[in-house]
Amino acid sequence: MLVPVRELEEAVRLAGFWNYQLYEKQLRRKELYIARGVPEALRNVFKNEVSLRLHKKETTFSESHLQLHPPFTALPRLLSRASALASWASSPEYLFPPAGTLIPQSDSWHDAKVNEDLPALLNETMSRAAQKLRNSSLASWEIFAETTQNSVHNQSGFWATWQESRLHIDYILLSKNGTPETGEYRTFRYVDDVDLEAMLQREEQYLSDMGNAELPKTGTYPVLFSEEGRAALFDHYMLHLSGQALFHGFSAYRRGESIYSDRKGESFSLASNPFVPGGEESGPVDSYAFPLARTELIEKGVVKDFLIDGRYAHILSLPRTSASSNVEVTAGHDSLASLRSPGVLELVRFSAFSPNDFTGSFSAEIRLGYLHTKDGKIPVRGGSVSGNVRDAFSAARFSREQERTGRYSGPAGILFDTLTIAGEP
Repeated sequence: MLVPVRELEEAVRLAGFWNYQLYEKQLRRKELYIARGVPEALRNVFKNEVSLRLHKKETTFSESHLQLHPPFTALPRLLSRASALASWASSPEYLFPPAGTLIPQSDSWHDAKVNEDLPALLNETMSRAAQKLRNSSLASWEIFAETTQNSVHNQSGFWATWQESRLHIDYILLSKNGTPETGEYRTFRYVDDVDLEAMLQREEQYLSDMGNAELPKTGTYPVLFSEEGRAALFDHYMLHLSGQALFHGFSAYRRGESIYSDRKGESFSLASNPFVPGGEESGPVDSYAFPLARTELIEKGVVKDFLIDGRYAHILSLPRTSASSNVEVTAGHDSLASLRSPGVLELVRFSAFSPNDFTGSFSAEIRLGYLHTKDGKIPVRGGSVSGNVRDAFSAARFSREQERTGRYSGPAGILFDTLTIAGEP
């Protein structure tokens, strides 16, 4: 333990708080920076992160959240000030996880292969892969290997510890003919999920296509999402099917009812799953230390359940399910190849894609896409795509091929019947 428990409990009592929850994270990260094939820096990062949630109950319930830094000699003074500030506001009352609460055990969020030797090994692989590039050069890349040892305990007697690992890879490709640069920033949980040569070859092809791309014509198109943006398409449902939405009264959906007003396409099933192997949001507990669990939210287009974490379960007097985690979507019936039919505009890269979670509306600049024709595909770049996920999913089809990337696990391709493209008049 980084913070002495006895001293902490005494300081909490003297400050007038009736319960606390202490979070400790010990982080180790090896950072390797390469520019034009030459190592620029190699850093070893060791960091201890400590935070404290405090509950106070006088005439009303209030809460404080502190970030602590060693040495902890100033703890009594910090808690005294936090107690005074907490008295100025009230919040809905909830309890921390009780003693005896068990957290899930899984390898989904930890890989022993992520260690301090990994950046040097991957750098050799990246250098070999870069030599196979024909029309571009690898300008720079960064490889971070990170492990964390996490623990949380509270005054009620709850204790939990777990390990996590992450591998961060960031690189920039430059074209030899002067077209725009491209690159990726990716986070992995499993080393075996990393294929650096395939990543570079794909990005080099995208870079070449960007140089030959034309502005799409304004109009409505069937639009296929096959890379970026797939997880974000479901965030509207993740928000509306949550304890937060129930508490604030804005959920657009009810248990047992269809999510569609007029379905013309294929229905889908949606779950929040913290056990997706190597998923970006895989983990054992949420930010309040309540155990995460796989929760089926939508089954074939019908609302089945809500994401109700431990905090909102107490506030709403409802059974706890889980906080949100990875987006998991069932496969469809069509092959990805059949979804790429003539007239379909396939979008693979955006400047940013972040639909409004509350309304479901979105508008995003197109960095790269392909207009499929009977003679092949035409690269497009520029302009924007816009629509609303509720309308779009009413007429959608899903590929039977599945893919796991980032926080998304689901169909490799999602085809919407009609979205609006703003481009060449």
